[in-house]
Amino acid sequence: MWIEKTKKGLRLCDRYKGADGKIHKASVELLRDTPQARRKAQEELLKRISDKSTLTSKVGLNRLIEAYISQKDIKPSTRKNYEISFGQIVDILGDITASSLTAPYALRRLSESGKAQSTINRYIMLLNGLLEWSFQFGYIEKAVRIPYVREKAKKKDAEYLEADELKSVLDQMQGTMPGYLCQFLALTGCRIGEASALTWADIDDKYIHITKAYKPENGVSTPKTETSVRDIFIQPELRTFLREFRKWRLIHMTAYGIRTDLLFFTLRGNHYTPSNLWLSLSHVDCPKHLHPHIFRHTHTALLAEQGMSLESIARRLGHSSSDVTKQIYFHVTEKLKARDEEAMSRVSIL
Repeated sequence: MWIEKTKKGLRLCDRYKGADGKIHKASVELLRDTPQARRKAQEELLKRISDKSTLTSKVGLNRLIEAYISQKDIKPSTRKNYEISFGQIVDILGDITASSLTAPYALRRLSESGKAQSTINRYIMLLNGLLEWSFQFGYIEKAVRIPYVREKAKKKDAEYLEADELKSVLDQMQGTMPGYLCQFLALTGCRIGEASALTWADIDDKYIHITKAYKPENGVSTPKTETSVRDIFIQPELRTFLREFRKWRLIHMTAYGIRTDLLFFTLRGNHYTPSNLWLSLSHVDCPKHLHPHIFRHTHTALLAEQGMSLESIARRLGHSSSDVTKQIYFHVTEKLKARDEEAMSRVSIL
């Protein structure tokens, strides 16, 4: 279907195959060029030719594009560019029917074309306009949108803090809720969502029980994966931290009139979110890019440096498998191996 300008205004047109086997044209007056008016005119037009063999769902891509371009109010030069670009698209996709023009099919053929990413995305932009129009005028039964092709970001090495860098960061945040939270993340390897959901009821004399996580968009729910439900052993250093933090937390709550069971919270007594911590970390001087998850990576690195196995670290972090954990672990162990070899090179035995 397409819209034509007439002396009296606009009309909606379509072609159909008549009983004589020839292609005929039908049209209805379009009172206003609005989505509602077009849809009403479309219903009337389809009604007029319902007893004929219409070409709606069986129309080829070439004819669909021709109808689409003809109804656009554009300059002749722009129209020519449309025709050239759509001609290239048809060369790639073939003269398929409207109902066959699906997102998976288009993406597969476009990706196999060998065209540059920018060119493919320009084709997708044109196709999405065509598909939107095709749905509006009944050539396809449901709306289809082709996602743009995005270049995959190159994976960076997982960053973590060395022991002296961690100390410097924590010293700068000393005596604050975000400072205590970062120290807790570094001592436990928790995700910030897991830490944000914790209450004192989740901690006993031996373990911190991770059974839930907090996300700003969903509230408190189950952790990321099944293996994320775990018990974190409270080592002596962590036990000392919890004892000191409990005292500070009580003073902090009294000073600001806060009542909550949460371990970590804002001045309003709400869950501590990643964005809260991002803001605090932005004021800390550090040579590395600080973000909430870096303390979990740091926990992995410091445990690896002290000889814990990859399997033990993974269990503590609640990982069934993790490329990041393996990457950090093997990087640290290779660094230790190099250091041992350097030391060995200076040893004299005989």
